[in-house]
Amino acid sequence: MGYGRSTGRTKPAPTSNFRDIEPARSSQTVHSASTQRSQAPPEILRIVFQQSLPSSTTLERSIINAPELTRSEEYEVKRTIVAVCKLWRDVGLELLYDEVVIRRVDSLSALLRTLVAPSTDLGKLIKKFAISCVVPFGDDLTVFEQCVKCILAHCPCLIQFTIHPSFHPISIDTEPYEVQLRPLRVSDDILNITHLDWGYWLLLSDLISLLPQCPNLKSLRFHLRSYDRIDQPDVENALSNSLVLPNLRELHFIRSDGPWGEPNRSDTYVDSRLAAQWSMPRLERFTYGNTHSLGFANIVGFCQTHGGSLRYLHLSPDWREWILNDTVQKVIDECPLLEHLVLWMSGDLEIITALHHRKLMWMDVWLDLPSVIKSVQAFAQTRIAGLPFLCRMRVFDNRLWRSSATELPALLPPEAAAECDGFEYSYFGLNIKLLGHLVFQMDQTTNTIFEADDGDDDEGSDFDPDNIPSYDDTSEGWGSSSECDTSSFDDMDSVLDLQEELQEWQADPQKALAVFSSDLEFLPRQ
Repeated sequence: MGYGRSTGRTKPAPTSNFRDIEPARSSQTVHSASTQRSQAPPEILRIVFQQSLPSSTTLERSIINAPELTRSEEYEVKRTIVAVCKLWRDVGLELLYDEVVIRRVDSLSALLRTLVAPSTDLGKLIKKFAISCVVPFGDDLTVFEQCVKCILAHCPCLIQFTIHPSFHPISIDTEPYEVQLRPLRVSDDILNITHLDWGYWLLLSDLISLLPQCPNLKSLRFHLRSYDRIDQPDVENALSNSLVLPNLRELHFIRSDGPWGEPNRSDTYVDSRLAAQWSMPRLERFTYGNTHSLGFANIVGFCQTHGGSLRYLHLSPDWREWILNDTVQKVIDECPLLEHLVLWMSGDLEIITALHHRKLMWMDVWLDLPSVIKSVQAFAQTRIAGLPFLCRMRVFDNRLWRSSATELPALLPPEAAAECDGFEYSYFGLNIKLLGHLVFQMDQTTNTIFEADDGDDDEGSDFDPDNIPSYDDTSEGWGSSSECDTSSFDDMDSVLDLQEELQEWQADPQKALAVFSSDLEFLPRQ
């Protein structure tokens, strides 16, 4: 299912690097004992580790904006696996580099130095690559672009690319809030990626330019903002281009209307006009998200164009107001093959009983579960006359929902729902309980902890952990803090340290750019 089952109470040892770990003993006695011991082959180790750790596909959209501690602990566990012994090294490196997440812009240069080093060939291990960091270089993104392009060129097996740079230190409370978008070209070559997640701060026209370079694309996620209006040059350019996405099966777009301005009704039909310009003959899954209650969308118009092939449809929060009229029924009328419908509701559940569809098998409803817990279990088992083939209705606790993470209904397949005692997914504080027709967040969490052994028995270990190649540069210098790991922050003091750094970088973007460029002097000049 993707999540690792957590039943223990051990915790990863807090360490930012492995240079304080005692090197392996090299006595003849220890070596003889270790070589005589039966060892599991790499194929078995790989299966064990993959089943023990959560699938990054499962976790990524659920915790991409969660506290850094979650990803940090997962990262340290993988580094620990690499450091155990030589036998585990290759398998551990596969786990460590399978998904690379960049949370600080200076980690990009560290990653690129690792990938171009003549003694390594780690680029082929990277399957998923995510950039989610502040880029404090002002308007000049030339070096940043070059760095990203070089990294992508060294990752021939990359299938999933998430790019969420921010050009404003959004974690700092600054007024007035200024929207800062930047043009960005991430590649000039054909990419073999199958999954693309395009960030909020990037231009829609740049996405349109990139899509023809992704012929194998199966999943696309992007934003439509309140200022993506039809009269804007960037949007007009995007709407004037016809695109054929022959392999696209999943589309997720988010209506993002920020607090800096009320949405303009001229953007109401951007989504349906955009859909009319795109040919997506194999589209099966569509998720509409909304981060602002005043957003507008013509989902009926979208489904009139592409609903004929849809089997999964997820309609997010602003539908809690629209469900009072016939809009949802009009939408599903355009989706004759629909099997799985997900809705967000804040009103009377009885409204659902008025829906009718010939094919619908699964329905999920996001609710404020604690307030309706006494009645919702019985309602979820109600037979709905207009949905003759409905097999199961689940109710999701909306405490699990995030504006950038709406994938749980798909990641927890409804046919696998537990009817009796239930079961739970727990991994580093992410705690989900499935019980009957309910999917809810546990109030008391059980974290996975790895307790350090006080003994000094290193028998069987013959690996020097100092040689672990890592893109997570922990050295002192620009973009790093002596009190926090470069890939995470564990407490509020570290968060404040990072905020101070962001303020300093933002105050002098030219200096930040000069330092970043000096780290990339090995790149060819363009």
